[in-house]
Amino acid sequence: GSHMMSTVCVYVNKHGNFGPHLDPKRIQQLPDHFGPGPVNVVLRRIVQACVDCALETKTVFGYLKPDNRGGEVITASFDGETHSIQLPPVNSASFALRFLENFCHSLQCDNLLSSQPFS
Repeated sequence: GSHMMSTVCVYVNKHGNFGPHLDPKRIQQLPDHFGPGPVNVVLRRIVQACVDCALETKTVFGYLKPDNRGGEVITASFDGETHSIQLPPVNSASFALRFLENFCHSLQCDNLLSSQPFS
């Protein structure tokens, strides 16, 4: 295999369905896309953005499953404390996109993110 780090670009659909957990006003303030950049960095930035856009931070953070294999770290403040969690390590765009698809499905905002630009 090549030694190039996989890169990915993920677009945010600001006219999509934000589901019951995300604040539409905060979503509007996000960039139109994250990346192109290394898959692990883009994944972290997007998941962190979703946590930061949460109406109830604790709820959205709770959809992330801890993974202790050395992935990127997401942080959130609730209940008067800062909490952190590791994402699974990602090395391919398809894995990152599948992770985001599952995360969005949990948040009931299925068409919020895409690897293709939204028209």
